[in-house]
Amino acid sequence: MNENKIDIANVDYAPKDKKPNSLSGVIHKIAGRAHKRASEKADKNKIIAQQKLLEKYNPVYSKNLEESGFYMPNLLMIEDDVRRGESDVLKDAIGWVTKEKDTPIFHLFEDSVDAVGLNFLPYMQSDALYCVDNFNKNCYVKVDNLFSIVRDEKMAELKHIACCLGAKSCTIEFKECRADMSGLKAGIKSKLGSVRNESFKEKSETNEGKIEIKFKGSQTPTRPELKWFLHDQNINRLIEARCGDMNDIKRESIRLLGNMSAAMSQQTACKIDKILKISGKGSIEKQAAAELKSEFVFEIKF
Repeated sequence: MNENKIDIANVDYAPKDKKPNSLSGVIHKIAGRAHKRASEKADKNKIIAQQKLLEKYNPVYSKNLEESGFYMPNLLMIEDDVRRGESDVLKDAIGWVTKEKDTPIFHLFEDSVDAVGLNFLPYMQSDALYCVDNFNKNCYVKVDNLFSIVRDEKMAELKHIACCLGAKSCTIEFKECRADMSGLKAGIKSKLGSVRNESFKEKSETNEGKIEIKFKGSQTPTRPELKWFLHDQNINRLIEARCGDMNDIKRESIRLLGNMSAAMSQQTACKIDKILKISGKGSIEKQAAAELKSEFVFEIKF
């Protein structure tokens, strides 16, 4: 038997190198990469969309109130809780901030009022606009009631002054005049066309009242705590005259002008009118102008 004879049946025909990937494997890899790119693009679009919602609503959360950089706008709107459904970014928010006519407004959800620790005068009402109190940043006053509330506060402060100074009686007279311009128009035809002449007639509406209060009187006056009339020289002179060493004043009559203790500037009032789209008698600007022209006559007897 020839030992060098090759046994064909036992020959290993396996190739030295592995076969390349099959076509189905290549397609699978391509599809995987495409899916990954599509998923990354979808995630990127989702992030962009979320960012746009955050920019649109500018949501405010409870933790933001404790941050040093957070600024509470001077105007605040109470919003119904159902508005949380407008966007996912509002789900856990207490409200959001917008800019109307370049004026920031804090939109506070009705069920988050307790969380912010703010007080509202005369009461809290949904869909109502409030402005911050001049003397208390934690208190917001309903814009519609602002000037009547301030007028009552001023009258109460004058009564407080009279009581602290030991007066026997005081009289407070209030007068406010609102002017309105109404136009009467007439057209005159001529060969050159139509010429319109306009004449205007001023109408005024007066709001006034008077109260008189009597006290027991005292010869040991105390200095009253002032708010609206803190910087009024006439009131401060009266206090000095009564609380000074001489204390010989028996009667005083003081005229207090509204422009010395205004609740709101006409510029701010004009912005609010534009935000709320108010005109006519209900105009906040007209109310602010009337307050500037208003006056108190304060007569006190000791």
